[in-house]
Amino acid sequence: MKNIFNENRGYTLVELLVAMILLITVGSIMAAIIVISLRGSNRSTNVNDIRQEGNFALSQMTKMITYAQGFEGISDGTTDGDGKLVYTKNCTLNPTTYKYKYLKISSFDQGTTTFICNDNPTGNLIASYGASLAKWPRTVGDTTSFIRYFNEVKYAVSACFFTCLQENSSVTPTIGISFTVQKLDATLVENKVSLDFDTTVGFRNSGN
Repeated sequence: MKNIFNENRGYTLVELLVAMILLITVGSIMAAIIVISLRGSNRSTNVNDIRQEGNFALSQMTKMITYAQGFEGISDGTTDGDGKLVYTKNCTLNPTTYKYKYLKISSFDQGTTTFICNDNPTGNLIASYGASLAKWPRTVGDTTSFIRYFNEVKYAVSACFFTCLQENSSVTPTIGISFTVQKLDATLVENKVSLDFDTTVGFRNSGN
């Protein structure tokens, strides 16, 4: 008499292979989801870091310009016969889109501050310098007197320039500030994001 109940039997090789393929497929999908999530999280972190640093630099510069005693001139980097920067207080001589590299303002403590946009490929920076000395350093290598707005080990600054909008030479201008920041310690290509920053600021005090 035959046994009407199914007999216990092992898995066939085909069934084992199918199960393994399913496990590998599911595992691969889960791993891909985790990797994508981590990359997205890293990218968001880098974006937030760059935005925070860029906004901080803008806020510091705009605050100093807004409450400055006066506008002392702007320069595109042209120098005179003695190697000194040539500044102008008349921005109407150039188009409003003209790009400058140096901006000088005076403060109420009788000092002056020079803002610097340096696009030297070996050391891009945004910095300011309080001109309490007779001669201020123009080379990136001289770091003793610069106030740098970015840690150059972590962030790269590019496309930095100032613009100057002025109705006529007798009034203080509106200054535009523009620059791009990228985080340098991002190892993955998709995490190497860069953000553009720009703003305009006027002088609260009308004296030149």
